Amino acid sequence: MLVGPLGMGCQDNEQRARALGSEARDAVSLRCAPDAGGGDEEATCVSELCRAECAKRDVAPGFATVCLDTCRQTAICASSADCGVGKECVAIAPVVRRCVSTAAPAGR
Repeated sequence: MLVGPLGMGCQDNEQRARALGSEARDAVSLRCAPDAGGGDEEATCVSELCRAECAKRDVAPGFATVCLDTCRQTAICASSADCGVGKECVAIAPVVRRCVSTAAPAGR
C-alpha cells in the first residue's frame, strides 16, 4: 500500500483515484506544455497521456474516470489546489466548482 503526504491508507476509492489523478496530472503537465501548440493539440496530448498515466496506477475498478477527470483537470474541485498549475477553481453553479485556465485568451 502506498502512503503519501495525504495518508492514502485512510482514503476511500474515490479519494484515492483523485490523488492518483493528481499525481498523473503532475507528470502530464510537464509533457503537454501550453506553448507547445495549445488548443486541440494540447487537449489531445493531455487526454492521451492522462489515459496512459492512470492506467499505470493502481486505480480501483470503476474509478478510472475519476482519475482521468482529475488528471485532465475537468473534475469538480473544492479549491484551486485541486486544479494544478495554470488553473483555478471557479464556481460555475451554486454548489459546483470546476478548474478553469487562468491564462488570458489568445488575442487579448
